[in-house]
Amino acid sequence: MAGNQSPRDYLNHLKNSRRTIISLCILILLVNSSVFGLMHVFSRQETLEHIEFTPNYDIILTESKSFWKGVWFKSDRLFILRNEFMIERNRIIGETKTIHIPYDKVGIVVFEEGLDIFTIAIDRMNFCVKSRYRYNTIKSSIIFKSKKRFRTIEEKTFLSLLSR
Repeated sequence: MAGNQSPRDYLNHLKNSRRTIISLCILILLVNSSVFGLMHVFSRQETLEHIEFTPNYDIILTESKSFWKGVWFKSDRLFILRNEFMIERNRIIGETKTIHIPYDKVGIVVFEEGLDIFTIAIDRMNFCVKSRYRYNTIKSSIIFKSKKRFRTIEEKTFLSLLSR
């Protein structure tokens, strides 16, 4: 019967249940922090870019993403040609997808300056550049080739405004 327990036994039971609850909470926090740590390590991607100039004044931007600092798993290319953008998307699984967008059919090109990464978005397809010099080169080439055929917009993130 519950009425036959002494108050001391009831207090010991409460202390033991509190210890159990606290130890379970600590165990859950440790498991969650290890899972989030692994997710952070697996999701961290580093990008490198390479720019080539052709004799026809075309620019080829190759954006490579590495995983775990050195294993290349994805490489996208942006060709800024005389009359069109050509975008090569390499998927992890599957074949390479090539998209041709003539300058007359481009909706909008957005240049976004972040804290350390500069983004060029052509019809919502993003390309990241880490070097300001390379970014300015590509930006000036695209603005020069636009010739009122498509709109260009320059945006700055909040963090980039604070860094100046």
